[in-house]
Amino acid sequence: MVKDHHDEPYDEGTRLKLDLFADYVTSWLPVFIHTPFITNISIYDFFSGPGCDLNGVPGSPLRIAQIVNNKFQEQLHEKDKQVAAVFNDKAPKKVLSLQERLESAQSDCFQAHVQCNEFSDAFLEHLPSMKKQGHANLVLLDPTGFHWHPEDIQRIAAIKCTDWIAFIPSNYALRFKKLESIKKCWPKLHEESMTNKNSTRVIAEHLKEEYLPTDHLVAHFGIKKSGGRSHGVLFGSNSWKGLEKFIEQCWKADPHNGAASYELEGDIKDTGQPLLIEMPHGSKLRNFKRSFQSEILSGKIQTNKDAYEYTLKAACLPKHASEVLSDLKKHKKIKYSDSKSPTAVKKLSMSFKAIFQDRKIQNIEIE
Repeated sequence: MVKDHHDEPYDEGTRLKLDLFADYVTSWLPVFIHTPFITNISIYDFFSGPGCDLNGVPGSPLRIAQIVNNKFQEQLHEKDKQVAAVFNDKAPKKVLSLQERLESAQSDCFQAHVQCNEFSDAFLEHLPSMKKQGHANLVLLDPTGFHWHPEDIQRIAAIKCTDWIAFIPSNYALRFKKLESIKKCWPKLHEESMTNKNSTRVIAEHLKEEYLPTDHLVAHFGIKKSGGRSHGVLFGSNSWKGLEKFIEQCWKADPHNGAASYELEGDIKDTGQPLLIEMPHGSKLRNFKRSFQSEILSGKIQTNKDAYEYTLKAACLPKHASEVLSDLKKHKKIKYSDSKSPTAVKKLSMSFKAIFQDRKIQNIEIE
């Protein structure tokens, strides 16, 4: 029987998971508040729980309510919009508890609907609404245990203007990956070489390869739970901007790798002392800078758009790419030019706005 974490104080891993989610909500909301063609903003939490832990520490529903009411009331009023939240749980006791806690949170800019259903029933009920034109959705799947199917993510990923965050007990998949019930949901996962440290990455890659369109953008973050167990945060979006905002929160939580709340293989232990040779402590960042430089000098990355997309797919930030580009330009290995004219460019634009909204495409030329 799976232990219910709502019946005890949240451990450090759960608090980090909730912080990561809350930070993403905070960065996600203003995008759609200020997008003219979006008329409805909805957040769906299909495994909401009672709203807090044994000690009253807020869970995802109360954090969503606090973020909307405390940070975005003025912007929502200005744009004449509101945030609608759907909170579902199959346990009547938890639903009743959550309803009581959310009573004071209802406002003219935040409306919460609490219901008691099995996940599959609740998901199918709200799926048509998610697909409506002008709707922007954020879907959270955070069950106690292993209770969503990859095909659920597949259906969510097909909806426009919809991001999703799913939590998964990676250690469970690692331990029981050869069980038929796991094989049915995750074909070929049992063939993968998994460890406690790479299990979240392997699951994310497997989900994308087996179930999702090639252009759907996926990221992940590993979390160390009590007892050394590993859990995973999986994220998906159809928007480069959504992906970048999630990756920003990952690097905020893990300044060395942007990947996990534990060290990765190949990391240099941070002693607090400066290194004799400037080198990132995190193995992921070192590997990225090496591969990114190679892709540029081989001519595979030819524009700022290529560089931006390659960087985010590697779960790194544009500033990490800019460091490599600046160094190569300084050593006269590359130069920049405007794609619309032969004019030389001093600095490469590496922002979503410049590339996708302003269509400012610049060339990277090998000298």
